[in-house]
Amino acid sequence: MYGNQAYLLRNRRGTTVVIDALGASIRGVEVADRWGRFSNIALCPEEPGDSYAGATLAPCAGRIRKGRLLIDGRAAQLSLNDGPNHLHGGGSLSFARWRGEARSTAEGEACALSITARDGLDGYPGERRFEVIYALTEYDQLIIRMRASTDRATWVNMSNHVYWNLSGDFSGTVDEHRLRVGADHVYLNDAAHLPIGRRPVAGTPFDFREERPIWGGGEGEDDEQLAAARGYNHGFALNGAPAATLTDPVSGRRLRLYTDYPALVLYSGGFLHEGIALSGGGRARQRCALALEPQTLPGSGAALLRPGEVRERIIRYAFDVDPPRER
Repeated sequence: MYGNQAYLLRNRRGTTVVIDALGASIRGVEVADRWGRFSNIALCPEEPGDSYAGATLAPCAGRIRKGRLLIDGRAAQLSLNDGPNHLHGGGSLSFARWRGEARSTAEGEACALSITARDGLDGYPGERRFEVIYALTEYDQLIIRMRASTDRATWVNMSNHVYWNLSGDFSGTVDEHRLRVGADHVYLNDAAHLPIGRRPVAGTPFDFREERPIWGGGEGEDDEQLAAARGYNHGFALNGAPAATLTDPVSGRRLRLYTDYPALVLYSGGFLHEGIALSGGGRARQRCALALEPQTLPGSGAALLRPGEVRERIIRYAFDVDPPRER
């Protein structure tokens, strides 16, 4: 236990992860650069609850048009917390205090957080139980295991909203970070950032099949999709592992993301809440960090969860440096 509300996970390499019971959220990740210097690379508001940064997204990540769910022919009306639409499960669980306990696992130091959502919370049917287990391995991997069950048919599409800046300097931007995404197709959005269809990434600013800078060099600056989102806020249909590789060329820090989810939303932070005070000093600014959110494919129906079923998903972040530092 770290303080009264958070858990500190650490390994013998000196890597540390702080997990807060508020929102079952990631509140800090300190890893070494190529020279062995440690910095926090996860955006963390000074006041927990100021944003979704690091929070568990439940029951459903992403937006649902007009908050309307159709389950077995019956309509469920969800809360509207993003204009006329429903965002990130309504926010109740992302800003609630989860029950937590420290654990020692074969993977490394861990903590488990759980919460029960009453039937009808934010409009979702079913009394649902959610559990998130965070584990930090000795090989600098942060593993997130998510589990959900319900007593009525409902929707579940959990994720985590951690924002990354691998330089550890949130006064700058992540524009020059290099990104690779294992995806041949991207989902286009309407003006409300809701997916309306998909297209091949080839020949577009969404082609990250080969590692390249996220933003810079002028590519995509006249793209209507990127202009509306102030960058990227788009889902990619995954077709390989790792799902994504993110590298900061200055510090050498590299993050590889593995998941059993079929899609990944890249959000380059165009609408980050500018001016929010950050833990450790400084304030958030546009594109000072980015999110990589694994989830189900838009419109696939895969979010449906029935009584007796247990939905289990995994997100794994592997940290190292490029090139590897000498030991």
